[in-house]
Amino acid sequence: MIKKLKPQYLFNFLFLIFLGFIIFFIIKLLINEHLVWFAALAILVEIVNFVLALMIFMSNKNHNAKISWLIAIITFPIVGHFLYIFSGLNFNNRKYHRLVEKHFIENEIIDFEDEQKWFLKNNDDVEIKRIVKFISTITNNYIHNNSTIKFIDDGNEKYNLLFKHLRNAKNFIHIEYYLIHDGDIFRELKSILIEKANQGLEIRILLDDMGLMAFPTKHIFDLKKVGIKIARQNKLYFPFLTSAQNYRNHRKIVIIDNEVAFFGGMNVGDEYISKSKKFGYWRDSHYIVTGTIIRSLAILFAKDWVRWTKELLIDNKYLIAMPTGNEDGNTLLIPSGPNDKHFTMKNILLKLINSANKSILITTPYFSPDSDIIEALKNSAMSGVEIKILIPGKADKQLVYFMTKIKASELIEYGAKIYYYKNTFVHKKTFVFDHKFAIVGSINLDHRALFLNFELSAFVYNASLVYNLEKSFRDDLKHSKLLNGRNLEKENYFIKAKNLFFRFAEPLF
Repeated sequence: MIKKLKPQYLFNFLFLIFLGFIIFFIIKLLINEHLVWFAALAILVEIVNFVLALMIFMSNKNHNAKISWLIAIITFPIVGHFLYIFSGLNFNNRKYHRLVEKHFIENEIIDFEDEQKWFLKNNDDVEIKRIVKFISTITNNYIHNNSTIKFIDDGNEKYNLLFKHLRNAKNFIHIEYYLIHDGDIFRELKSILIEKANQGLEIRILLDDMGLMAFPTKHIFDLKKVGIKIARQNKLYFPFLTSAQNYRNHRKIVIIDNEVAFFGGMNVGDEYISKSKKFGYWRDSHYIVTGTIIRSLAILFAKDWVRWTKELLIDNKYLIAMPTGNEDGNTLLIPSGPNDKHFTMKNILLKLINSANKSILITTPYFSPDSDIIEALKNSAMSGVEIKILIPGKADKQLVYFMTKIKASELIEYGAKIYYYKNTFVHKKTFVFDHKFAIVGSINLDHRALFLNFELSAFVYNASLVYNLEKSFRDDLKHSKLLNGRNLEKENYFIKAKNLFFRFAEPLF
C-alpha cells in the first residue's frame, strides 16, 4: 500500500528541468538589450529552479503535489518560487517527534497491546485481522475492545450532551477545536467553562490559529482571566507569508475527566444547529465515547498540547481511562497529519476499499481524492461492489464543490451511484464498508484532509454504530437526488479547461 517513487516520476522531473532550460533559451534569443545581465539573471533563476525542484523531488509530498509544484516553479519562475517558499514547504516534524519520543514512547505510556492481542486471538475473520494489523502498524495505535462509541447526527443533540457533561465535570476539561464562531453556542460554552474554572477545575484549550482569525480576542482574554489555559497551534504572525498556513489542526476533541469524550466533524458555531442564514439546515455527525478508547484520545491531546505549550501531561489522571462494563464493538483511533511518515489516511482508505466485497457507502462534503483512490473505487465498482457516495446539494466553497462534482461524476460510468442532498449542505464524514466496519471522524475526502491537515478519525468494527451509520446513510438518500448526465454541467471546452486547471492547482493549496 505504501508506494515507492516510480521511475516515471524521475523522468517527469528531468523532463521538466529540460523544459525550463528550453523556455529560457528561447527568451534569451528574443532579447537584444542588456543580454549579459539577463543571462546572469536567467542562470540564477535556473539555479533556483534546480534547487527547489530537487527539494520538491526529495520531499514527502504525494506524487500529484510534486508534479503540480514542479510545473508551477518551472512554468512560472520567480512567482512559482515565492509561492513554494511561502506555501509549499514541508511541515517541520523533527521537533514534534523529539518531544513525543522523549516523553511518551520512551516512558512507555502507550501500552494498549493486550486489548489488541485479545481481539486478534478471539476473532475468526481473517480479513478484519489483516485490516486491524495494518492500521495498527501505520498509526502505532491499538484497537480497543472495552469502549463504547455512539453516533450523534444532529447539532442540537451534540451540544445538549456536551454541555450536560461539561456541567458535571469534576477534575479537568481538555478541548481541541479547529474553528470557533461567536454566537449562542460559543457563549453558552464560554459561560460553562468560566463557571467550572471558578470551581477550581483545570481547563486546557488548544485552538487552530487560522480558525481564530475572525474570532473576537475579547473572549480569549475573558477565558484566560479565570485561569483557563489556551494555546494556539501554528500561530500565524504573518498570514499568507508562511507555509505554516497550510498545516491546520482540523481535529475536534473534548475530554472530560477521562470518563467521557467527544470527537467528530462539528466545530463550535451556530451553523451546526442550523441557525445560519447562508446554509439553513446543516447535516453533520459527531461521536461520544466512553471506556479505554479515551486513553488514546487523551494521549493524542497530550502530544498536541506539549508540542505547542511545552507543558507535559504525563500524570496518570490525564491518561488513564477505565472500562465502563458496557462495551460495544471495537474501536481503533487514527490520528493523521503532515508529520506522518506515510500517507496514513490515504493508505488506510485504499486498504479498506480494496478489502470491501459488498458495499462502500461514503458521505463527504468534499470529494476530491487523488487518482489512486479514484482508481480503487472504479475497480471496486467494476467488481460488483455497491458504491454509493452522498455529497452536498449546497456548496460552502464553490471551487471545491465544482471539483467534487467533477471527481464524483468520473465514477458514474463505472457503476457507482452519486447522490446530492437536496438544497442542503452536508458536513458529515462517514465511510461504511460491507455493513460491518466504518471510518468516522473529521476526515474529508480531499487533498487537504488526506495530506496537509492534522485530522482525527476512528476505525470501528462490529459495533451498533456501524448499523446506525448505514441506516442514517440510507435515510439521507430519501432526501437526495441521483447525479447523472442530465444534471451535470456539459463538458464544453470551458468546463474542460476549468477542470484541467483545478486538477493542477488543487495540490498546491
